[in-house]
Amino acid sequence: MKKILALLLALVLAAGLLPVQAEENGGFAWTQTFVGQEIAGSDCEQRFIYRLDMTKDGAPFQTLYFTRAEAKDGGIRLEDVNFDGYDDLVILYTLGSANASYTFFLYSPNEGRFTGESGISTWLSSYKLYPEKQLIYNYIHNSALTGLEQLLAWQDGRLRVIRELEIAENDEKPEELLLILRAPDGEDGMFIETLRRAYDIDAVLNAPASPLDADRQTLLWQGL
Repeated sequence: MKKILALLLALVLAAGLLPVQAEENGGFAWTQTFVGQEIAGSDCEQRFIYRLDMTKDGAPFQTLYFTRAEAKDGGIRLEDVNFDGYDDLVILYTLGSANASYTFFLYSPNEGRFTGESGISTWLSSYKLYPEKQLIYNYIHNSALTGLEQLLAWQDGRLRVIRELEIAENDEKPEELLLILRAPDGEDGMFIETLRRAYDIDAVLNAPASPLDADRQTLLWQGL
């Protein structure tokens, strides 16, 4: 019975997700086609699998596969995310009420194609590019007052967090917000806390110029 239901769901999704043609700059165009679904990861997350057939100037260029958290069309664009002068492929993975997540397929000029043909890619959430600084700003929204800001740079072909700043609630003093600054400690994925400050929530909400906002901008970008 479960196999029948899964097959019916796949057929319904396939019927509603016909190939979608898109045009972008640089002579690229593509057709996005729904392939199927999978259950992956320790949390048994359901992912939807797509095939992307790309052309350049009307000629076949590359076919790659990617996954999404939702079954939907569109959400694909070209953008130079690693600042090397070549547009990369940016695909929306999931879009929530506050945060969006993307998958990047970087363009390799040496290979003449986008990397990650099996869906191997670099993840990022809501972001803004700063090519003049060779940095990417990333923001993860937690609540109206709290969230995580990150500055990332490309190092040895990988996107690494070089500084992050968190605005968090103070569990010991509910009337306060905490600003916590962290830096990588040299081990992959590990961070050390370099600064912690407390701010009165009423002052943050009601002051004409919030000291928290001023410190947040200064500390995040200091020296960069």
